[in-house]
Amino acid sequence: MSEQKNEIQACVSLLREIAEICEHATLMGSLDGGATRTVLRYNATLARLLQLEVVQDGFFQPLPETAGFGEIGVESRMLASFVPGQGHRPDRHREPSLLMRLAPFVESKDLGLMVREQLKAGINIDMEQLTQLAPFLDQEMLGELVRKSLTGEAVAPTEPIAPVEPVAPVAPVAPAKVWVEKPVEAPSLDELLERLKQPHLSTEERDQVLEQIRYRT
Repeated sequence: MSEQKNEIQACVSLLREIAEICEHATLMGSLDGGATRTVLRYNATLARLLQLEVVQDGFFQPLPETAGFGEIGVESRMLASFVPGQGHRPDRHREPSLLMRLAPFVESKDLGLMVREQLKAGINIDMEQLTQLAPFLDQEMLGELVRKSLTGEAVAPTEPIAPVEPVAPVAPVAPAKVWVEKPVEAPSLDELLERLKQPHLSTEERDQVLEQIRYRT
């Protein structure tokens, strides 16, 4: 019974994921050509729920391969809500994780609009999520998000500096000639943001870039 319950929950989760992706695809006009594969997943999920006798035969029908994202999303949402004991999941489409899944398939401009929608809804996008989105965002949007994220982070208060006791003056000493190497110029913020967009950076390299950005801002 427990195994069957887990399988039912997995089917409902998949239906909700399908509904979320279809909603964004309909709004943004993205994922062209992916509707047919999505129909196949919906129909397979419906068939499995019928086999498990969770859904009565006749309530839902398989979708034709010509169905669009709008129709697929509506049917997926209704079927997920129809399954007993699953309840309603509020704000199901307002999750940063959905942006991670959609990022490789949408244009940079559309992804930026979705990110702004998340922020307006009060959903926080942390630095770890930003590093995953960085290769897919334009530099202007990435810079804005990095600055907002760093501004919102709490800054630890600094310890008060103890007063320094005055010292007796000493006789002046002739300065020795010291060869000083010219310091290497630190990369600009734009250069750091451009480096963060590189998709092949390791986790350690991304962390180093983020640390430099924190110092620069």
